[in-house]
Amino acid sequence: MISRYASCAGLLLLLLMVSGCANKVRYFIDPDLRHRNVTSIAVLPVGGNESAREGQELMRKIVGETLARSGYAVPPSEAVDRGLPSGLREGVDDRDEKSLSAAMGALDVDGLLFVTITEWSTPLHLYYGSITIKAIFELYNSGGKRVWRAKYGVGESDLSADPDYLKMSLHESYEPLVVNIVDRVIATLPPPRRKEGRQKGHYDWLP
Repeated sequence: MISRYASCAGLLLLLLMVSGCANKVRYFIDPDLRHRNVTSIAVLPVGGNESAREGQELMRKIVGETLARSGYAVPPSEAVDRGLPSGLREGVDDRDEKSLSAAMGALDVDGLLFVTITEWSTPLHLYYGSITIKAIFELYNSGGKRVWRAKYGVGESDLSADPDYLKMSLHESYEPLVVNIVDRVIATLPPPRRKEGRQKGHYDWLP
């Protein structure tokens, strides 16, 4: 009986070590991104299934902040939501060139970023809990062409005999894991080439 528990404990410790590891970011950059410079990016409402609901706003917020630190002009989410055509609102995914161009014109940006959470799982078992987050990022330029795509995911786990502690521990992991994903993904996006003159700032999009 003892050896059985020891084996289970060893397996759980192995899971903890493995779950902390992450693969490399898989991404694609179209050469057109070099020719059609993107300097301002609107981050659209984050997509995903029902299980991803609690992470969508967090992901969108951190993506916007990270892009801004990377030198991009990023309109606030409320300005994007207010000016976004109905065909690109949450729950609708109309990515034809006409819709994309209309959205960029309405938002006064030269790039649209779609983010989709493909996995947001937080299974809890006896003494063991884990969280896995995966997402896909897709950037379209003013010509309505997808010029950058990246996908990445991370996971974390914890052990405890207290289920309430496990829930709290996993919940506290949400933001660090999302930050990890976004930092690694945005690092693959080439920085914008500065245009002459004043760059549009956060408050310029607000009424």
